[in-house]
Amino acid sequence: MSVNIPTCPTDCTSQVPIVSFNDCAPETHWGQINKIYLTNIGQSFDDLGQDYTTSPAWLSRINNSGVNVDAIRELTVIGNLPAAETQEKEISNRRKIYSPKKYSLAFKIDETNDINYEWLRGLGCNGQYLMWFANDTHIYGGDTGIEVSIDAGLIIPENYQDLDEIQGTFKWESQFYPERTINPLI
Repeated sequence: MSVNIPTCPTDCTSQVPIVSFNDCAPETHWGQINKIYLTNIGQSFDDLGQDYTTSPAWLSRINNSGVNVDAIRELTVIGNLPAAETQEKEISNRRKIYSPKKYSLAFKIDETNDINYEWLRGLGCNGQYLMWFANDTHIYGGDTGIEVSIDAGLIIPENYQDLDEIQGTFKWESQFYPERTINPLI
């Protein structure tokens, strides 16, 4: 197991990557990130020699209250991932290069019980974590996960008919969008 990243040419032989379209039966995917999975740095599936594409590997580790260092916390969220930010830099001979992309995955948690509130408070320690995120079809992050920082806060609305929410952002930088596979937990 290893990080699966695209191979970039080291000379001027760049080729347009392969694409696929189907006018009669297009393959599309619905939005909304609904699950976030977090574990400690050094506890990726690759680190532990596990296959992240199988449900037994996930189910043996998902534990929201366990104390094992390799436990994966499963957060139920409403989330989205906008296009990553990058900066263009013109170098000699009018060539253009691009900085690593900056990603900001926004999330909301509407279950604001005491345990989730203490989780929020614990984020004040400014830790770094490994994250995977999922929707109804795919899970993103590969077998190594995505090393992220988390900025979050409690939102208490003025309207008594609205819910308190934990809102935040997972942030990371990478040259490539994260690897994805069919979600083995569905």
